[in-house]
Amino acid sequence: MENMPEFKEQAKKDGYTPAFNSWNASASKLGNEQIQLQIIAKREIIYDRTCAQQKLFDLIKSIVEKGYRLVFYMLCINVEKAISRAKSRELVMGRHIPEEISREFDIELKRLLPHYLSISSEAYLLDNTDKERKIIAQLSNGVFEIHNQEKYYTLVVENDNQIKLKSRL
Repeated sequence: MENMPEFKEQAKKDGYTPAFNSWNASASKLGNEQIQLQIIAKREIIYDRTCAQQKLFDLIKSIVEKGYRLVFYMLCINVEKAISRAKSRELVMGRHIPEEISREFDIELKRLLPHYLSISSEAYLLDNTDKERKIIAQLSNGVFEIHNQEKYYTLVVENDNQIKLKSRL
């Protein structure tokens, strides 16, 4: 979205929040259309998004059902730190993410996580608190293994909703 000339123009004129609110849906729709074109062409897809909405899970599930293999990466971070980083990024890069969206996505991604794991061939939950990303948990060969219990419960399970994953799927 940040590369769309219309977004840049509105952001410069009205600020990032109004521009984000005006162009977010259009940018998402355009991205989803591009994915559909890649599916038709039977190309590999790297889908780099938050994926914290039911409709995005449904899209990814439909892709898996077409024979694609899902390798799922989740960067785990405390929502307050994510909001702080988003504010810093906005000052440096002009990329605006409203605080309420960060909070909503945190809750929703945690709700959807068991569903993503159920359709993943492999999954890696990585600690994104520091520069070095360490594996908190991973799914491999149908086995879900927690490598760091404290980080798993702090970054993945705690907060606004409590997900309880079985140690094996």
